[in-house]
Amino acid sequence: MAIAGFVLALVGVVPCFWFWILQIPGYLAIVLSAIGLKQTKDGQRGGRGLALAGLIIGIVVVLIAAAISVYVYTSDSCTHDGLFNFECSTTN
Repeated sequence: MAIAGFVLALVGVVPCFWFWILQIPGYLAIVLSAIGLKQTKDGQRGGRGLALAGLIIGIVVVLIAAAISVYVYTSDSCTHDGLFNFECSTTN
């Protein structure tokens, strides 16, 4: 579970720059890494560091995706047509 959580956290880095709804790998990384932390708690199994890294990376990518989504949907400089079509302009 620890390795799966870590790998899914790394896979979740790519869609984290789109929208929070595409963060399924990030959500799964958080869940699997938490399970991995629980399984490695007693020291009988290895992978505690991977589970912890997967949990941290998973939380960070989900928070980044949520922040980007909030910015896009609440900003006056961004227009969106539908769920995934958006454009943000930068004017000085």
